[in-house]
Amino acid sequence: MPKVSVIIPVYNVEKYLGECLDSILGQTLKDIEVLCVDDGSTDDSAKILADYAARDARVKVFASPHAGAFRAREVGVKAATGEYAYFMDADDRLNSVAFEELCALSDRENLDQVVFTSAVVFDKGYAKGRKGMMKAFERYYSMAPSVCEKVMSGMELMSALQEHNSFHVSPPLRLIRMSVIRDNEYGFPDATSRADNYFTPISLYYSRRAMALDRKYYIRRLRAGSITTAAGAPERHFRNVLVVIAALCEFKPFAAELLDANSQFSHFIAKLAYAACKNWAWELSGETRLRILGEVLSSTAPSLRPMLLNAVFLAAKGLSYRPGRSIRSSVKNIFRRIVARLTRKREKDWWI
Repeated sequence: MPKVSVIIPVYNVEKYLGECLDSILGQTLKDIEVLCVDDGSTDDSAKILADYAARDARVKVFASPHAGAFRAREVGVKAATGEYAYFMDADDRLNSVAFEELCALSDRENLDQVVFTSAVVFDKGYAKGRKGMMKAFERYYSMAPSVCEKVMSGMELMSALQEHNSFHVSPPLRLIRMSVIRDNEYGFPDATSRADNYFTPISLYYSRRAMALDRKYYIRRLRAGSITTAAGAPERHFRNVLVVIAALCEFKPFAAELLDANSQFSHFIAKLAYAACKNWAWELSGETRLRILGEVLSSTAPSLRPMLLNAVFLAAKGLSYRPGRSIRSSVKNIFRRIVARLTRKREKDWWI
């Protein structure tokens, strides 16, 4: 059994793939397997993967139709045999001592999940005029010192990180014991993007012992056209966030917290709704928003529809946001209004 199964979704990243694989295969911990899932690439990514697999027996290549990183990771997990799982993005890099240090810590403290943070670098030619973006990402990837290097449950860690604005959903920023993934029920949101917002909270729910580290093991590349930096199609992103919200609300262990405005889960749901409206809904016509909602609602349990509709439309109408308010206070206000609407039990108010 290898110590770490590294699972890498690959989609049209021929320019960066070699550098990514070199950073993984060059780890000081050699006892790893590297499971690369070609997610329907149309460039030379598949050829690069084949070349690496021919040179290093630790590299295994799988092919699947293009369905997004979440589905590609599922393919990798099914083939994985390691004690720990690590999900890498194919256009980024990892510090060479990451696996050695993270596994040593996890073994010593019997951790189910260890969370760390990221440095950011600009792709060549992308930095011009974007110094503000670099500073924003550096702030985003900061980790609260008061939370770090303390063993707690996964949900306690999620709560503490959210409280200090240090909670990041990116799978490459965590090493997870394979049993946490294999031995539990996760479900499958039908979203080609934004599904990290689904996987990460649930993986933390199943992690009995977890820890955060203020160490920048991951090296995230800021480049044109990546999911991280590209605005993308507002319609697609809006739909995917709604699908993820609905899937989270259907996760039974979280159900009891849906109407608790003080719970970290409800706070997380409200933040997703706020992001869906702030980042994408404003660019769509009312007719388009209704159409997307109708598509999502057709596959959502009736009992969850008020939550979904209120979360989105109360945020989209601007009922929560006022000039001068922090995003955190705005998010709390969104959820207070959701609860007020739900307790009225008036279905005609769902999309007012």
